[in-house]
Parts: sequence; C-alpha cells; structure tokens
Amino acid sequence: MTNQELSSHLMILQQLANPPMGVSCVRSICQYLDAGDQDGAKAVARNECDKISQYSDIIIMIHDNLVDLGCYYKFAKERKSKE
Repeated sequence: MTNQELSSHLMILQQLANPPMGVSCVRSICQYLDAGDQDGAKAVARNECDKISQYSDIIIMIHDNLVDLGCYYKFAKERKSKE
C-alpha cells in the first residue's frame, strides 16, 4: 500500500471512529504520509498510540501497513475478535 493509499484509508477510519471531530493524531499521521515522510508518520504513530489505542481498526491498519505497535496491536486484535 502506498503512503497516499494508507493516508486515504486512515482518513476514512478516523472520521468514522469519532464523528464529527475525527481523531486529530491520525490526521497528523496522514499529513506526514501525504508529504512522503514515512519516518515522521511512524514517529507520530508511536508517540500517540496510547490515544489511538481505543480505535481497533486504526491500530490494526497502522500496525499492518506502517509500524509495529506491539501490545497495542495485540489488544486491538483481541478487542476486534470479541466484536
């Protein structure tokens, strides 16, 4: 998945996850991805994963396509399997 594709998917997920405000730290990740700065996007994801952790679909998308989020990913997968 390209940076732009990932950014588009994340933008949709963050809007659906917390309407009408969205998830601001996910929008920041998307800004870095859109600028082609994958390292910056990874840094934001790692630094803000505690805020993103309540959104299982977003954590899984970031983990699978951008950066390893460790236990946050494990908990998101467990939570998702119970839904």
